[in-house]
Parts: sequence; structure tokens; C-alpha cells
Amino acid sequence: MEACFRKKGLFKLLVGGLAGIVAGFLLHYMETRGMHINMFYLVAIAAPAAWGLGGLLEFIMNRPFSEMEVWWSSLKGWQRGALGLLIVILSFSLMISAVAIAGYFEVI
Repeated sequence: MEACFRKKGLFKLLVGGLAGIVAGFLLHYMETRGMHINMFYLVAIAAPAAWGLGGLLEFIMNRPFSEMEVWWSSLKGWQRGALGLLIVILSFSLMISAVAIAGYFEVI
């Protein structure tokens, strides 16, 4: 595999994460100025963050996002189960940590 997939993935991760953070600060600024922010506005944060998470997958796996399904299907059943469980546990831990940190800093 070429290292360019890792570079592209890292670029997507950084740009998507930065765009999500900027969008979050913009929404927070708008809310402090009196604008009512509903759940639809959260798409402004989620869309670049999702693109960044796709970049994270490319960075970790060193393959383009479009080839992930072929790679996933080539795994044995128990490997998919173990890796899927690991992904769910890590994702849940990350979400809980983010909520705890946001609660600690009284963001939410």
C-alpha cells in the first residue's frame, strides 16, 4: 500500500475535525447572541466531522474508504464480530468521555 492513503486520510481527519470545531464555535456564538439553535443546525457540525472520521479510517487502515467493504467482507465471521465489538466499545467510550468532558466544563 502507498503512504499517500495515510496522508490523504490524515488530511481529511484534520480538515473535517477543524471544520466541525469551527462550526461548533460558530453555533455557540450564534446561540449566545440570542439565536435559537435547534437540532437541524447540528448537521453543520456532523457533516464535516463524518468526513473527518472517514479520513480517520483511511489513516488507520491505509486503504481508500471505497475499498473498506471489500476488506471487511474478506474477514472471517469471528474476526468481523470481534472487530465490530471493539469498534462499538471504543465508540461508546469516546462518546461518554466527550459528554463527561463537556459536562465538566459546563458546556452542556
